[in-house]
Amino acid sequence: MNENVVFGRFMRAILQDKSPIPSKHQARINTNAITIYRLITGAFLVPYCIMLAVGGIPLFFMELALGQFHRKGAITCWGRLVPLLKGVGYTVVLIALYVDFYYNVIIAWALHYFMASLMSLTAGGGDLPWTRCGQRWNTPNCSAEARKGRDGFTSPAHEYF
Repeated sequence: MNENVVFGRFMRAILQDKSPIPSKHQARINTNAITIYRLITGAFLVPYCIMLAVGGIPLFFMELALGQFHRKGAITCWGRLVPLLKGVGYTVVLIALYVDFYYNVIIAWALHYFMASLMSLTAGGGDLPWTRCGQRWNTPNCSAEARKGRDGFTSPAHEYF
């Protein structure tokens, strides 16, 4: 089966009115999803693959080879190789530090939702915490039947996230 046919069926299933997304955002999300579906091409892959082949992979292996040859970290390695370029080592370490900050947050989100899903299975109820009202974070305006046109009510998923 063609990938576009499968993706088209997937998008039609998402765009039906049975979506768990709060109704006030549904029209905007549907419009964006339709636009994205129409504009999907592989054009971004060409420059990505070129830059990966020309810059990314060679620089990655160069840094690995330099570190293995000198048996030192990035700062010491660049400082010994070309003392003038010692700042490159500091920059590599600083960029790794910045990436670690946001990557740890993403991993924490994934672990949180994974654990919440597991806890809902072991609690015996089987419902995910963001599918029903009555939780400690819900407001009195929470309604599991929040639909289009009912102003003042929010869905449990909207309040959870």
